[in-house]
Amino acid sequence: NQGSSREVITATPRNLESLIRISESLAKAELREVVLASDVAEALRLLKVATYAAAVDPETGLIDMEQLIVGVGAARRKRQRELEALLQEVLADRAQSGGMLTVDSIKLVVNERLGEKKEQLANDGEFFGALRVAEEQGL
Repeated sequence: NQGSSREVITATPRNLESLIRISESLAKAELREVVLASDVAEALRLLKVATYAAAVDPETGLIDMEQLIVGVGAARRKRQRELEALLQEVLADRAQSGGMLTVDSIKLVVNERLGEKKEQLANDGEFFGALRVAEEQGL
């Protein structure tokens, strides 16, 4: 799918092999050696349900195919980017003021700014994830 239609989902060889294996398993479960069209239809339904369940962002309820690859929903990815930007602002402000930089003081300022925006405070995982990105960028 090159973005031309939201209705089309491409099938990879792995998807097709899964469809074949599930169809064969359904036939074997009914002690048949021949796969019927109904087995293929049920296998296709199962794959669709599994893909849909794995691709739905739990926070937005929308399908997010990138979540299948990254493992994190769009809302969380956006929040993490926002925290990274906020942390960079705080670090830049602290560097200009010449104030002492401790992890606790930085986290306190980040959470104060989030509170001012009426946003949820950063938990340790989010904060340290943003801090790790800042370290990787040499900040």
